[in-house]
Amino acid sequence: MQEAGFDHTVQLAYGVAAGTSRALALSVEQTAHALALAGASAQGLVITRAEYLSNWKGIQSADVAMSALTCVLLARESITGPLQVLDGKEGFPKAFKQAVRIDWQAEPLDSILRCSIKAHNAKVHTQPVLEAVLALREQHRLASRLTEIERIEVEVFKQAYNITGSGEEAGNKYDVRTKEQADHSLPYLVAVALLDGEVTPRQFAPTRIMQADVQQLLHKVRTLRDDEFTKRYPHQTPRRVNNAAYQMTRDGIADLSSEEWDRTLKTNLYAMFWLCNAALPSMAEGGAIINTASVQAFQPSPTPLAYATTKGAIVTFTKAFAADAIKRGIRVNAVAPGPVWTPLIPSTVSPEHVEKFGENTPMGRAGQPVELAPIYVFLASSESSYITGEVIGATGADRSARRGHSVHLRALRRPSRRHRPVSADGAMLGGR
Repeated sequence: MQEAGFDHTVQLAYGVAAGTSRALALSVEQTAHALALAGASAQGLVITRAEYLSNWKGIQSADVAMSALTCVLLARESITGPLQVLDGKEGFPKAFKQAVRIDWQAEPLDSILRCSIKAHNAKVHTQPVLEAVLALREQHRLASRLTEIERIEVEVFKQAYNITGSGEEAGNKYDVRTKEQADHSLPYLVAVALLDGEVTPRQFAPTRIMQADVQQLLHKVRTLRDDEFTKRYPHQTPRRVNNAAYQMTRDGIADLSSEEWDRTLKTNLYAMFWLCNAALPSMAEGGAIINTASVQAFQPSPTPLAYATTKGAIVTFTKAFAADAIKRGIRVNAVAPGPVWTPLIPSTVSPEHVEKFGENTPMGRAGQPVELAPIYVFLASSESSYITGEVIGATGADRSARRGHSVHLRALRRPSRRHRPVSADGAMLGGR
């Protein structure tokens, strides 16, 4: 319906007309005309909820309901409507470019039991994401660790992506100033849920929306569309939230505190374990889990000691876990990048090292994240169906790093574009 340019309040018009007609004891003929009047007149356009949102977004449903009620009152006074609105060639079939077929005998009155009430004060498509974010906030005590977050990546189904994420209908979801914009912005909703631990009317007060903490954090949220999730909607509303790894460089073990050691292992290693453990029960046969290791797992440098330790452990975990997960038809592999430009580098490495970062590789430069993407896509796709428990290196032709790698591919066949995992340093899930 939305793809045809209509707002979902079209259904509301029919619901209000039908329910009110019954409540006012209209005859069958009067009810039919009430539905026809509502169907022909009480229609909203999807532009109300697309692009830059106005106050009308929060009022249109009430206006449609009021218009539908007016249609019922008119029908009660014997005003007739176009009864062919649903199946006439100039009615819905012309507007939606397809026939409307309803098997009334197959629609029992207990259909109401398939309805749900939103748990959070936000767009319905964002509910599963908010549940996941609030659960992660509690499980990992994120309220006291928000400054550690470098980015948040959220994968959602098409409807959620188009309306509240970065889709073509969405508009700029990072320019949030009003309640109407906030409750249709997945970046804002994720950020405020992490900060406040709830999403209620309080989170949509003008003063809360404009506070610096939520305005800054929402810019760290990225939304991505997952076509596999789209296939499972609306019977399931799957979600996956990933964030990044932690690394610091020190001159020696004496400069490495217990707190930093603990933080690095929990961010890089524990997070991967938690994500894999949570994902496995919901993954179907043929799925894939892809962990991110590092060249540091095989040729560790002394300065990022804690980081290198976690990357070595990720390789071991990947190989051991692969033997277990394959019993369920799930493949587990890892990618081990060499020097690659990410926000981690300038924020954790000294300026003089940043200047020469990657120059010691035979290619004479560091890699770019986009150069790793095909490897992840390959491992997530069916084209790697005979690969599990392996580690693929992408090190800029650094031969010294190859000795520990299980697999080192010089070239990969172009994988299908429909398989697209989302990266997270430390853990990367690509369920199919």
